[in-house]
Amino acid sequence: MEKIAAVLLDITGIQRYVFGSNRLKENLGASFMIENVYDGFLREVAQSLFGDRKELDRWQDEPARLYITDSSIEMEVGYIGGGNALLFFRNQDMAKQFVQEWSKNLLLKAPGLSTAVAIEEMEDPNEKVAALFKELNKNKFLHHPQVTLPRHGITTECSLTGFSAECESELDKQEKHISSVSASKLNCEESAHEMFHNLFRDVLKGYEFPKELEKLGQSKGESHIAIVHIDGNGMGKRFMACSTIEQLRGLSVSLRNATKKAMSSLLQQIITGYNYYQENFNLKPNTLPIRPIILGGDDVTFVADARLGVYFAEEFINAFAKQPLSNLSACAGVAITK
Repeated sequence: MEKIAAVLLDITGIQRYVFGSNRLKENLGASFMIENVYDGFLREVAQSLFGDRKELDRWQDEPARLYITDSSIEMEVGYIGGGNALLFFRNQDMAKQFVQEWSKNLLLKAPGLSTAVAIEEMEDPNEKVAALFKELNKNKFLHHPQVTLPRHGITTECSLTGFSAECESELDKQEKHISSVSASKLNCEESAHEMFHNLFRDVLKGYEFPKELEKLGQSKGESHIAIVHIDGNGMGKRFMACSTIEQLRGLSVSLRNATKKAMSSLLQQIITGYNYYQENFNLKPNTLPIRPIILGGDDVTFVADARLGVYFAEEFINAFAKQPLSNLSACAGVAITK
């Protein structure tokens, strides 16, 4: 069989990118950008290079079949999940061209977002999967790309990020200069809000996530919130232990579904007992005391009223462990802050 090229993509520093600001609008916009790295930017670049790529979604519908072995197929998605994307190309030149265009696209549309890449040639798409993960981990420490415009002495400093301020934006009802990093996040805030509401439309049914950190239910004069980060235990090793593409695809889809169902379970529990929250917390009608920020693979971050952070984290972990994927568990970190 003719050799093909496998490309493993990774997003690094996700938490640093999302929480580079204490503004919820920026946090949400950054979350949307993370989600769009593979679902949007990847597809956009693939279509610009290779034309209409309907087969990019086949990996979920037909996990046991690989189309890259067909000489008429130039590119195929191995799997997307856990912050990674595995892609197959007809040859290494196509793979490098894609990585160059995808990286350039991110620099223009998602400045500040860091990535890592590993490329390997192979005859069988099922071989060298573990070696590809090892190569990616090595590359993360060898190369640190410059993903923001450097700041010079003659450049205005962005008050939000400290980076060079080259964009104009209206913040707090005043015209201000901000960095391209902040501007790109703020431009996606409304899209992020719609994304989370569409994702849980069947559960929410008229209830809404707050758009401001001050609207999470805090009592008057009390501004503390809880930032909750939850991560699946040993999921990276489980992905690396997969010996076939079919196993990788199955694990990715199952993990994504498990995370979504666990969050849906938590939201349903909150909505079912909403009278309690409305009576004991300072909430606007039909506004929930929780705001998801990141929901990707086993990586989950949300904010809530400070008094509810630990409780919500425990309930999510319990719901996560009950999902059909075997030996599923997670741990959480909860920060209580103003």
